[in-house]
Parts: sequence; C-alpha cells; structure tokens
Amino acid sequence: MANAEHVAILRQGVEAWNAWREDNPDIIPNLTGMHLYYAELQGVNLCNALLAGVQLVGADLTKAILTGAYLELASLKGADLTGAHLDHAILVSASMQGANLWLASLRNANLVEANLTDACFGRTDVQGSSLKLAVLTKATGIIPIGSFGEDGQPAYSMYWPVLAEDKASPEFRHRPDQVMIFMGDQNPMTAAQFCSFLKQLGTDRAQAASMLQMTLQSLFAS
Repeated sequence: MANAEHVAILRQGVEAWNAWREDNPDIIPNLTGMHLYYAELQGVNLCNALLAGVQLVGADLTKAILTGAYLELASLKGADLTGAHLDHAILVSASMQGANLWLASLRNANLVEANLTDACFGRTDVQGSSLKLAVLTKATGIIPIGSFGEDGQPAYSMYWPVLAEDKASPEFRHRPDQVMIFMGDQNPMTAAQFCSFLKQLGTDRAQAASMLQMTLQSLFAS
C-alpha cells in the first residue's frame, strides 16, 4: 500500500516532489499501486521508489529518473519514457505496450516477462538487461547492446534490430544471429561475420565467439 504522505507530496507536482526528495535522500518513496494515468511527470525523481502495480498509463515520464525503481506489474502502456533513466529498475511482468523508449537507459534492468508490444526503441540502452520471455510483438527500432574497445575507446558497437511481427516469436527473440555489429565505416555485420572478420585480424575465433555469447546472454538466455 502506498504511503499517504508520499502520495500527497507527489500530487503537489514534480517541482515540490523533487525538492522533497533532495531534502530527504534517505527516504525510499512508497507509491505502490498509485493511479497516475496521463500524469505530467517530466523529470520526476523516482529513484529507488517502490512502484509495484502503479498505473502510469499514458504518463509523460520524459527524462524521469527511475533508476533502481521497483515497477513489478506496473502499467506503463503508452507512456512517454523518452530519455528516461531506468538503470537497474525491476520491470518484471510490467505492461509497457506502446511505450516510447527513445534514448531511454535500461542498463541492467530486469524486464523478464515484460510486455513491450508496439513499444518504440530508438538508441535505447539495454546493456546487461534481461529480456527473458519478454513480449516484443510489433516493437520497432534498434537497441544498442554493447560497445567494446581498448582503454575505454569503443572499437565496435552491437545493435539488435527489433522488427515488426504479426505475433510473438520466441525463436526470433532468442536468436543472437539477429544482432548487427557496426565497426567504423564498414557495412553492418552479423555476429558470425564479425567473428570471421576478427579471425582475419589474427583474433582467435573461439575467443571472439565466446565474448559475443557472454554479451548477448543476458538478453537472449532461455
């Protein structure tokens, strides 16, 4: 059950809420089950908040801070999460149909069994996140899932294309060969092509394949 005091503060608006969060950094907000349909919550600080079952249908969460938030069974249908921070968020079984995730960061987020039907991905960062059994029917866009190089300098980037489909396809969702790899100005390569490319450069193919497998494991593990 939501904390009545926390609910009352949030209803005063984002500015009042964020000021309260700044003054009370050690308090974990509890807004469990709160109804926030079509709420204007741009830039709201909900870091580590308890938001299980919260109703955020159609809410504007542009650049919202939801890092570490607990959103199991929450409804974010049609929510605008452009530029939102959802790193380490728990979104197990969350309803996110039609959500706009353009430029959102979901690093190390738990999206197991989340419903992302019709969701829009655009440079959405899901590195380290789990999409096990997530529904991605008719989702569109591309997801960057890794940049690798020496001394912190990216040498290549990996993107997973989310393609519109008529129905859920577990085979598609769990096939790492759908991943496309970009390296400088070269044409995009599949994971297999990239391994061959590395072999030509003298990199051990098995080692390269193992590296790619570990990178993709959190997304495509059965």
